[in-house]
Amino acid sequence: MKQGVRRAVLAFVVVAATMGVLAAGTLVEEQGARASAQGGAFAARADDPSAIFYNPAGLAFQGTAFMAGFSFINEHMKYEGSTGTVNGPVKTYYPLYLYLNYKINDNVAFGFGMNSPFDLATEWPAGWPGAAISERTLQRAIYYTPTLAFKVSKNWAVSISANYVDSTLYLRQEIPFPAIPYPKPPLTRIPPSGMGVIRGGGDAWGWGVGVLGKLDDHWQIGINYRSKVNIGYTGDVSFYNIPNYNPDFTPLFPYSHVSSTICLPAVYTLGVAYKTDKWTLEFDATAQQWDVMKSIAINFDPNGGQVQDKSVPQNWKNTGKYKLGFEYKLSDKWSYGLGYFYDEAPVPDQYASPILPDSNRNGFTGGLSYKKGHWSMDAYLMYLPFQDKNVPSTTPFVPGTYKAYAYLGGAALTYKF
Repeated sequence: MKQGVRRAVLAFVVVAATMGVLAAGTLVEEQGARASAQGGAFAARADDPSAIFYNPAGLAFQGTAFMAGFSFINEHMKYEGSTGTVNGPVKTYYPLYLYLNYKINDNVAFGFGMNSPFDLATEWPAGWPGAAISERTLQRAIYYTPTLAFKVSKNWAVSISANYVDSTLYLRQEIPFPAIPYPKPPLTRIPPSGMGVIRGGGDAWGWGVGVLGKLDDHWQIGINYRSKVNIGYTGDVSFYNIPNYNPDFTPLFPYSHVSSTICLPAVYTLGVAYKTDKWTLEFDATAQQWDVMKSIAINFDPNGGQVQDKSVPQNWKNTGKYKLGFEYKLSDKWSYGLGYFYDEAPVPDQYASPILPDSNRNGFTGGLSYKKGHWSMDAYLMYLPFQDKNVPSTTPFVPGTYKAYAYLGGAALTYKF
């Protein structure tokens, strides 16, 4: 019986140790509708206010403007294991973004952005085989980004940015209990499962620099760098429906404070674009230094019962994302965009968990843009199929195969003063 309880508590500790990982492994780069329609290949042009995300140096070549937009993320997840197939509930989420660019003079611009590139969630039905690891995870990381962009010549600009990150987290899991002899063997009873919930939050600062160059009438190049960010999470662990009679399990599950520090990776993007009067083609490559995620330490205060400090290995790897975007101008008012990207997952198969069964993915995108006077409207759609994630039996989490795909879309409204 004690061994079964220890397994249940260990499962909870593993969940606690991954707080913040969801934010790290599922970066959503769809932070501008026009750029998203072109697969996110936008660092070499960055010619609307969403440049604050894709390459802030582009603000120096723009006038004063404001953009507000949203994306929707409709995700479908499935688990296949030895006990059968489990479909996750179909959920849709709506991250928002706001950008302002203010042209101070001919050579200097100030920008401010607010977006949530880590506004995601995973959910599984109660009682599924991985319920002791995760039933529901909600994570939000809001980025506040003040930026200064400078023209250093007619055709070159640089930028420097600060990133203040405010993150919140909710994790819920089931706590199963072993069969208990009652009143004597071989009669047994199995107590109903309990529930553990983590609620926490953290904040941190990072920085970034950007460069954008117009090499001639056709070719442009863009470089964007965002620094790694160390987020210190603190929160509370609460337990519910813990059996308190014959025997009393509550001493093993005390209310506790929890803390952990997660290092999010540095991100480098290089983009090259070719422009004509009618069409534009751009290729971007992004490198993400995920090898900072070697392990995660979780601390409980106080330690009590079976709830003890823990370190969980992650062994993530560096990844790349490769984006190709095309835009065609139909008229002075209308244009359309098409795009494709291939995005590598940093999570090795052995360490993929129900919280983040991350895998390599392909993105297929398209969208429309309309301009009239000071206003412009952009909209996009995306199909995002994931490769199957085969988690081996040596995993500390839940072995089996995870399958997923998602539909994304969104719109943005821009006003140029």
